Amino acid sequence: MMNTTWSQEQPLKQHYPRLSENINTDIAIVGGGISGLVTGYLLAQTGKKIVLVEKDIIGSGETAHTTAFITAAFDTSLQERVSWYNKTTATVVWQSGQKAIDTIEKIITTEHIDCDFVRSPAFIYALNKQGAIKLQEEAHLAQEFKMNAHFYQDTVLPFQNAGYLRIENQAKFQPLKFITALAKKIHKQGVFIFENTEVTNYIGKNHTTIHTKGADIHAQDIIIATHNPNNLPFEIHNRIIPTQTYVIEAHLPKNTFPEAMFWDTEEPCHYFRIEKINNYDRMILGGADQPID
Repeated sequence: MMNTTWSQEQPLKQHYPRLSENINTDIAIVGGGISGLVTGYLLAQTGKKIVLVEKDIIGSGETAHTTAFITAAFDTSLQERVSWYNKTTATVVWQSGQKAIDTIEKIITTEHIDCDFVRSPAFIYALNKQGAIKLQEEAHLAQEFKMNAHFYQDTVLPFQNAGYLRIENQAKFQPLKFITALAKKIHKQGVFIFENTEVTNYIGKNHTTIHTKGADIHAQDIIIATHNPNNLPFEIHNRIIPTQTYVIEAHLPKNTFPEAMFWDTEEPCHYFRIEKINNYDRMILGGADQPID
C-alpha cells in the first residue's frame, strides 16, 4: 500500500476481524472511509444494530489519499449547479456542504478527537481575466444565496493572480487520525466492524443480502459508502472516466502563505493546503489531472 502524508503520521493497521460467519443486522454499511464511519457514528445513536464492512483496512481507500479539504465549494461552480437544477437546489447543495463541516466539527468536539481540525478560509483564485470574471459572477450568486464569500482584487495573496474568491469558515483536518479514532468510538458504542471483508455480490429480492468472501450479511437496509458505488458496477463504471492525479508535499519557510486552502480556476485545476508546523509551513499540493488511456 502506498504511503501518504496521512499514513506516515497515522499508520494503517488492522484492528477489526474479518467476517467469517453469517450475520443479521438492521443496517449494513459498505465502506470504511470517512462517509462510512460518519454514517455509522450517526446511526449508532438510533439504537439499531449496525454492521460496517471494509474490503481492506479502515481508511485505506480514498480517505488515505485525499487532500482532506472540508468545504462547501465543490468542483462544480454555483453557476453550473443553477444551470443544471435551479437556485433553490443549488442553495441546498451549498448548505449541505456547510452542514457537513459543522457535523464533523461537532463529532470531533463531542468525542474529543485529536485530528488537527482547523477552521480556515478557502481561496479560489484566477490566473487570467476570464477566470476573474467567472469568480465575480460566482461572488454575485454567493451574495444572493447569503453565503459568506467575497471577490477581491488586491495583493493579499503572496503570488500573482487576477483576483480571488475568499470563502470563510471552511475547514481541514488529518483524515486518518479522525476515522481511526471514530472507528474506536463507534465500535465501543456497539457497531460491528469487519475489515478485510470484500463484498462480492448483492443478492435477494430487494438486494438486502450482502455476499462476501467469508460469509453473508442479511440486512433490512444497506448503505453504500464506497468511493465508486459497487452495487451497480456496470451502470456506474461505464459513466466514469478514469483519471490520474498528482499530489506532493513540500516544506516552506514559515509564514510564506496564510494557513488556508487554495485552488485555481484552470482546467485541470491545481490546489494546495497550508499547515503551520513547528519550524516550517507544510504545503500539500495536487492537481493536473489527466485521463488514463
